[in-house]
Amino acid sequence: PIPGGRGSRAAPGFNFAGVCGEQNFKCVISYVIWGDHPKYMTGAIRNAMLAKDVYPGWIPRFYFDEATVPKPIQEQLEKLGAELIPISKMKGVSGMVTRFLVGEDDTVDRYIVRDVDSRLNLREKAAVDEWIQSGYSIHVLRDHPNHRREMNGGMWGGVKGAAGNLTEIMHSI
Repeated sequence: PIPGGRGSRAAPGFNFAGVCGEQNFKCVISYVIWGDHPKYMTGAIRNAMLAKDVYPGWIPRFYFDEATVPKPIQEQLEKLGAELIPISKMKGVSGMVTRFLVGEDDTVDRYIVRDVDSRLNLREKAAVDEWIQSGYSIHVLRDHPNHRREMNGGMWGGVKGAAGNLTEIMHSI
């Protein structure tokens, strides 16, 4: 497809030149968490902290299970500027795919989906910056020999309107 042009599935009139955090251009790093396993709780807190430095202008968002994620973790994430969205409010979608629903949020212009137990880093940021400059609607990151799948669940991103009806797709799987 032509970047930002024919073949692009971005919402009509999408501003490919938009800058995260400026002029109401919203960019989100999407995660999902549930339970209280220290590996994932620490990952959530650490990534919320790293987001400010690695992805300035981006907002970490955590779809979370309010019944199992400890309240102090929820409070700490909010203090770090994260958005928290209870899974119970999701359209019957649960588990790891819940974080994909960011692609259906009309208030989000650009997003990336990540695993909470992987830390944000400058290498991936460079790849995301390259994607943004390309003007393509969807980005898939495969930067390691173990990334053999066409698309890993926690290593992709998109722009508003690019992913279609993700709820329908998730229910069909």
